[in-house]
Amino acid sequence: MSNIIKLTQGEIKTREAITIEARSWLVRLDSDETRDAELNEFHDWLNRSPYHREAFRQVTSAWDDLDQLVNILDRPVTQSGIHEDIRAPGTFTVISGRLRLAVVAGLVLVAGVIAALSVYWDHAEVMQSKAHTAGYTTVIGETRSITLPDSSMVRMNTASEIEVHYTEGTRIIKLSKGEAWFDVYHDPDRPFIVYAGRLAVQAVGTAFSVYVKEGKVDLTVTSGRIEVTTFKEDVSTKSLLGPEVLDTAVYRVPVVAGQNMVLDDSIEDVNDKIELVQKMEPGQIEKRLSWRDGILMFDNDTLEEVIAEINRYSTIKIVISDPEIRDMRFGGYFQASDVTTILATLEQNYGIAVKQLNPDVINLYRLTPD
Repeated sequence: MSNIIKLTQGEIKTREAITIEARSWLVRLDSDETRDAELNEFHDWLNRSPYHREAFRQVTSAWDDLDQLVNILDRPVTQSGIHEDIRAPGTFTVISGRLRLAVVAGLVLVAGVIAALSVYWDHAEVMQSKAHTAGYTTVIGETRSITLPDSSMVRMNTASEIEVHYTEGTRIIKLSKGEAWFDVYHDPDRPFIVYAGRLAVQAVGTAFSVYVKEGKVDLTVTSGRIEVTTFKEDVSTKSLLGPEVLDTAVYRVPVVAGQNMVLDDSIEDVNDKIELVQKMEPGQIEKRLSWRDGILMFDNDTLEEVIAEINRYSTIKIVISDPEIRDMRFGGYFQASDVTTILATLEQNYGIAVKQLNPDVINLYRLTPD
């Protein structure tokens, strides 16, 4: 790993690890003896990435005095460099830290019960009318979340397009282009089927992502189990898709949580599932799906791979004109929308010249000394 150029400071951590750290900070900040130095340390932790800020907001979501605690995110710094006290007069001083945490735990439980009841009644109301047809798109650089009529969730990545067709007996999704992550509401009586390229994904209640790119479909399962059906031709071009299309399958294979499957259009014989289905480590899945939080993560990726990913989120095309820098390796994370920062980092720290040839194209090449 010593040959990897770090685009950001610190090591790459999974969302789960950051959430654990956020909980730890919540407990420390709840103490009556929180020191200024500790608050400064927390502020540094908070600003390491959008992941850290979002994780802290999530773990404090049930706090009765949330507005006071979240003020830490933006509170000013004194001239001496020490952050001003976050406690407003009379705040967090009536009961002990241990009791406050017990109150928080109770609020979490109550919030969970209310949320569960809300989902139940919303779902019961929706089920009275099961027919639903709609289309959704995202432009370059945009991501969006969609709640489907059955409470299933879809997170769409940049430049993506889906069509939704629900009937009383089926839930059909067609992913025409781009990438989407699906969190499927459990309903064994209504199969949830996603058609993309030459394959179909059939699920009951699980979570998975599907990415349609040039000549291939990339599938990753994050929880549960699905069945993948492959076809001889691209079925997503068909105007009408239903469960009967599955009868034309040439191959079926189960894929479970932690596994990835890539179907390349050049593959004609898909009977060898060992070559198609591969296990993925949690860190790999976290990296692959970091776009859901507006983050791009890299770990020992070549500059060519980094730029290819960045180009998905920008209307300006970045071209590597110097073949000698294509294999430079990078690690780190940054906001997908912040292309300017990554280009500035390459230019200022790693001897790579960034030249805008016209409004639509940026060229990268090795910076030669004068």
